[in-house]
Amino acid sequence: MPTKQLTATVADLISWGPCGEWTPERIRKLAGRKRRWSALDVLALDGVPVKDRFWIVLRPELIAERDLHELACRFAEHVLPIWEAKHPDDRQPREAIAAKRRWLAGEIDKAALASAASAARAASDASDASDASDARAASAARAASAAWAASAGESRWQIRAVVKMLESRPPPGAAAAGRGRTRR
Repeated sequence: MPTKQLTATVADLISWGPCGEWTPERIRKLAGRKRRWSALDVLALDGVPVKDRFWIVLRPELIAERDLHELACRFAEHVLPIWEAKHPDDRQPREAIAAKRRWLAGEIDKAALASAASAARAASDASDASDASDARAASAARAASAAWAASAGESRWQIRAVVKMLESRPPPGAAAAGRGRTRR
């Protein structure tokens, strides 16, 4: 069964409720005569902040849900060394990523996936609670957040990761039946 091209129209973008600076008029002007947009089209837009391009493309209307799950794993793996440097004995986030991949492969069910995710969240929450008492850690976290937001390198890496994944997929209609489905 052929897969359909995942695209969005200007009307779709407007219906998703973009932030106030992206008025329907501004979106229509940016679109010009283009009727349908793929994720790759949106990622290639110049003059649109990366965060806004990701807001558009990281949704199942433009990227298959299975691929969104895989991207989440890749993004988490990219920052995992930061967690592991601070918590070298805590393997729960790494195990949660591995569990997500096992779930995508059909090797575990949703309950096992939820259990791994819950353990990773609990570890993160415990870390947040202990860090709250340390003003230097809080200050460092704010600085890291600001650096992340300002980092063109990270933005370029994220865009390259999404583009690489999308370009590695078979063209619409060439995929086998059932591709892109996730376990429920």
